Amino acid sequence: MRLGFRSSFNFVPEGEYSDTESLRVFLYENGFEVGIHDLHHDGSLYRSAGVFRKQARKINQHLQSWEAVGFRSGFMFHNLEWLQDLNVLYDASTFDTDPFEPQPDGVQTIFPFWVPGKDSKGYVELPYTLPQDSTLFLLFKEQTIDVWIQKLEWVVAQGGMVLLITHPDYMCFDGECGPRQFPVRYYEEFLSYVREKYAGLYWSALPREVAMFYREDVPLSFHRPRRKICMLEYNNYGTDNRVRRYAETLVKRGDQVDVIAITDGNHPLGTTVIHGVTVHYIQRRTRDERSKWTYAGRLLRFLVLSSIYMTRLHLRHRFDLIHVHNVPDFLVFAAWVPKLMGAKLILDIHDIVPEFFASKFLTKTHNGYVRLLKFVEKVSMAFADHVIVSNHLWHEKLIARSVTQGKSSVI
Repeated sequence: MRLGFRSSFNFVPEGEYSDTESLRVFLYENGFEVGIHDLHHDGSLYRSAGVFRKQARKINQHLQSWEAVGFRSGFMFHNLEWLQDLNVLYDASTFDTDPFEPQPDGVQTIFPFWVPGKDSKGYVELPYTLPQDSTLFLLFKEQTIDVWIQKLEWVVAQGGMVLLITHPDYMCFDGECGPRQFPVRYYEEFLSYVREKYAGLYWSALPREVAMFYREDVPLSFHRPRRKICMLEYNNYGTDNRVRRYAETLVKRGDQVDVIAITDGNHPLGTTVIHGVTVHYIQRRTRDERSKWTYAGRLLRFLVLSSIYMTRLHLRHRFDLIHVHNVPDFLVFAAWVPKLMGAKLILDIHDIVPEFFASKFLTKTHNGYVRLLKFVEKVSMAFADHVIVSNHLWHEKLIARSVTQGKSSVI
């Protein structure tokens, strides 16, 4: 209050926590916000969908009783689909990134976003964008607020939302800090830095005000859900401009994009982030294939590896869309588990494979191998939900033999 800020205080409504009515009244009267923090804060909320629905009914009662519109889960557990059972304007149970949480799948954005529900309902998700105090001062033993300042200035440069969790029970106010505490002056220094450096340049808003602004004043065309997308290609992502343009455009509009690819030696095996795109290099390739069978063997190995890897990623992230880039066409079958679980599947035709192989290995187009590739092309396109073709000439050829016009587009 002395520094001119107001916060949202999130209280645990049931269990071993004391009644907060008098404190809530004081906060409301002084311009603060009050939100619900879990139900018991014992880790049970997300035990199962049934348990969540049962506890959600009680949480909704407390939301109504406290006239609260915001929620945050204990331990930052979250399932954005289950949270539709809560009568909230916003949820704040996620981080843009925090690999040190029990559920470390950050939402990869520093902006609010819309989580759609049924019948045009939904809520605003407000991800925390600075590391919380317990991570910074208790886990990493930081003695300054330098990390907060560095992240703050980066978020400001992007025009994003600065949202921070602090815990009063971790702060020491009398100068005698215990082993699980940090001086309150760290928090005071941070607020003072914001007030002085960015005077007149920021909106000091309560979470409910940000959520209300997003819901009512941001144009409906921007009320789009944040999609989780996985792209698959048997190519080096760093040199594939078509795939990079797709991926980076999606990231810029706020989507999460993972790419599974091969490396030709410029990148080691493993995961890296390139311009906001998370790239997983899972297989090396040396371009020395002298026979079609050697080439096919390496493709089949990549099919198996990518299928396993994609399944693991999907179980963690639950992708909305799998975007598979040929060559080969049969890579679409690497996505069989996500497709069975409801993800949509695009097959993107960079080259028409039968003609490509005939040219690459000097094979006649009526060869049995090429006929087999035409059959694979047809079943692959049947398996996909939509097919993208890179030019109109190939599009006409594919419509004539493998896919309907309504199921395909030219980009």
